[in-house]
Amino acid sequence: MAYVPLADQDKEMEMHHPHSWVEQYVWSQDHKVIAIQYGSIAVFTGLVGLTLSLLFRMQLGFPESVDFIDPNFYYQAVTQHGMIMVVYFLTALFLGGFGNYMIPLMCGARDMVFPFMNMLSVWTFLLSVIILMATRLRTGCFTCQRLMVFPQSQLSAKAATR
Repeated sequence: MAYVPLADQDKEMEMHHPHSWVEQYVWSQDHKVIAIQYGSIAVFTGLVGLTLSLLFRMQLGFPESVDFIDPNFYYQAVTQHGMIMVVYFLTALFLGGFGNYMIPLMCGARDMVFPFMNMLSVWTFLLSVIILMATRLRTGCFTCQRLMVFPQSQLSAKAATR
């Protein structure tokens, strides 16, 4: 008798098959589609981080010719570049992208254990990316992001001014 994995022996429970493009690619609970979503969001944020890197390197290379980058923007771009590349690019790409794609395949499972929570994590990650990018749009300042990153320093600064 040929070996059949346990995940493929259950014929009574059929997997959910999407009927439309939105069900298949947007609200999908399939680990491979979720991995592609993680990877595409991570690549987008990586391109934003690369753009910030190019901007502050232009300031270093040609200080007199780049007038739109002031010292405040330079420090903000370096900080946001570091945070985007480590947290939003590398972590999301390796853990979210490759992890979601490869771990169920290596274990021989059909899908992740909680596929709805897996889908919810992608949309939570996308919301956090949108909030991060929106902090640059608010009067062009990065300092409002300090509330998310360093809340203790903001609270102590407010207490010191009282």
